[in-house]
Amino acid sequence: MVAAKRTRGNVLKKTLGSFLSLFPLAEKNYLSLDIGSSSVKMLEVRGTGREMRIMSAGLAPLPSNAIQGNTVQDTAAVTTAIRALLEQHKVKGTDVVTVVPGPAVIIKRATFPTHDPATLEETIFFEAGNFIPESLENVNLDYQVLDYDTEAESAEVLLVAVRKDVINSYISAIQDAGLSPTVVDVDYF
Repeated sequence: MVAAKRTRGNVLKKTLGSFLSLFPLAEKNYLSLDIGSSSVKMLEVRGTGREMRIMSAGLAPLPSNAIQGNTVQDTAAVTTAIRALLEQHKVKGTDVVTVVPGPAVIIKRATFPTHDPATLEETIFFEAGNFIPESLENVNLDYQVLDYDTEAESAEVLLVAVRKDVINSYISAIQDAGLSPTVVDVDYF
């Protein structure tokens, strides 16, 4: 039985390794919320960086109309489900890591010319409108440099954009439950 627990722990560490690296080095409780179309899944962890312990886990059902079109439509129902999980599991953490559904996200791979890595961010935000089929005023935009070619003076970049109304619908439900969203990622990642 002890060996099985160690094996599961090692698998969990390997599986969640990149996810856990999002957490700061301070020892404290964090809350992961996955707000899906039929339920809210919760995982409370405590620790630092890659050394996390699971403190509690839970699942609360949602009404069928709570999430529609990858957006929270019934904020009150989602907030109620989150609060029920917090109360039932006596959750201490208030800093939340959450995700938005992949289908609600625009993901594009692009190559940008750049002579100087320091100006790359300016170039990306200036040119991103050519790759994102939505007004940049209506989206939250982030990027990750995948490769920087100094000879070709270009950078291969992964652009990720989410409409503000989508991300705000999830953030509102979390904040209404008295929590603080600190990381919002894409469920594909």
